[in-house]
Amino acid sequence: MIQNKRKTGNRIIYVDVLKTRFNDLDPYGHVNASVYLDYIISSRWNYLEKMMKVSSADLIQKGIGFFLVNSNINYKRPIKGATEVS
Repeated sequence: MIQNKRKTGNRIIYVDVLKTRFNDLDPYGHVNASVYLDYIISSRWNYLEKMMKVSSADLIQKGIGFFLVNSNINYKRPIKGATEVS
């Protein structure tokens, strides 16, 4: 589900809403740190499909894809339990 897309200066801010899955959670009920990148990658594909009208299958067929060179996440607060994440 798309929450919104807005332009701020030269940047487009896209907000996607994803649901946590049971296997995303650690024994304390928090989303595991490694899963945050999965959410980012899923949102990137959702943006292409929903906003740019480009399917992942089309990109894969053309040999176009994404790769992650570096990541650094500053966690503001834990995501707890079964919920929606934006």
